[in-house]
Amino acid sequence: IVRELVYLNKKGETMIKFIDDNFFGYGDKSREKKIANLIINSRINIRFRLSLRVNDVEDETIKLLKRAGLFAVSLGVESFVQRKLNDYAKGTTVDQNYKAINILRKNNILVQMGFIMFDPFITIEEIEEELNGLQKTRWAITKGISTRLFAADGTPITHTIEERVGFVGREGTNNLYEIIDMKARLFAKALSYWTKKNNRLYEKTIDP
Repeated sequence: IVRELVYLNKKGETMIKFIDDNFFGYGDKSREKKIANLIINSRINIRFRLSLRVNDVEDETIKLLKRAGLFAVSLGVESFVQRKLNDYAKGTTVDQNYKAINILRKNNILVQMGFIMFDPFITIEEIEEELNGLQKTRWAITKGISTRLFAADGTPITHTIEERVGFVGREGTNNLYEIIDMKARLFAKALSYWTKKNNRLYEKTIDP
């Protein structure tokens, strides 16, 4: 991997994105630390971004990766409501979300936060929890303020939605549903309208 990075750097490439849903994978992070140290020792001039799970973020490894050139992270936060994290089988907690974001902020790593605002079971009280979480982490970038949970065929959460709510249609491989709580449903419609009106501003912000 590092030999390839050296080759690319000699060709003039300085910006790298690792295409991997979880750069750390499983284990003690020794492989990732070795990659970071090899990049540092090779003295190449690169900056790179990668994707992480919140429960893998810890200060020591992030510091080392930053020395190697890490500048931005896509982070799978998804929600600041524990009920939703449990339903999605994330295996993480709201406290882990905040801890990971704070570690990355302390190390001046840009965060693009994966976030899902709506599912069919969300209540107006849970929306307030989500907005509170977004306010606390407002320096992070996210497009998820109006995102709905993608109900893909064959997943446990899709089966639960089908049993408890049912579907109102289909869009590609996504099963469409209504939000049960009427106040939450109205909020979702209003926020979707706002997002469409302001999408160009978002694209100008996140792409650079």
